[in-house]
Order: sequence, then structure tokens, then C-alpha cells
Amino acid sequence: MKMAADDHEERDCTGCEHRMPAMPAAGRDIWECLVTCESQVRIGPAGPVSLDWSVLFRVADAKGIPVNDRFFRMTRAFEGALIRIIGKSGGDDG
Repeated sequence: MKMAADDHEERDCTGCEHRMPAMPAAGRDIWECLVTCESQVRIGPAGPVSLDWSVLFRVADAKGIPVNDRFFRMTRAFEGALIRIIGKSGGDDG
């Protein structure tokens, strides 16, 4: 999933269905960790089900993101949105 910040251009993302969810600035590191792991999704018969949390923990560690209560609360909140986005796009980054 490409974020507007990835190409360093200013964009009006208010109408984009794939815009980053509203969050405190302190949550951006966790959101970026989830986006990094977007291809590590457990798939069920009906489509994407959840992220592979074991991979998520390794990526968080590599990025220096503490795995604590804040990490778990924000990850659970963001995981549902990310799974819906992946499900709608069929897993295509396009």
C-alpha cells in the first residue's frame, strides 16, 4: 500500500478511501509497521482474516517500536481497517 508521504508530494487525501485513518501523531510508527506487514496476512475461505502477529512483532523490533500496551491497543484498532482495505483491493498494491 503506497502512502502519499512515500512520494513526498502534497496531496488532498480527504476523498480517498485508502487514506491513513485519523490517529494521534504517536500512532504513525505503529501504522507504518502494519503497512510494512501488509503482505503477511492470514487468509481464510472468505478472504483476509488477520495479520500474522509473529511477523508483526519482528518488524516492530527491527523498527525499534516498543511492543507494549499502546502497541497492542493501536494494532488491534488498525488491523481491522487494514484487513478491510486489503480485502477490497484483492491484495493488489495498485
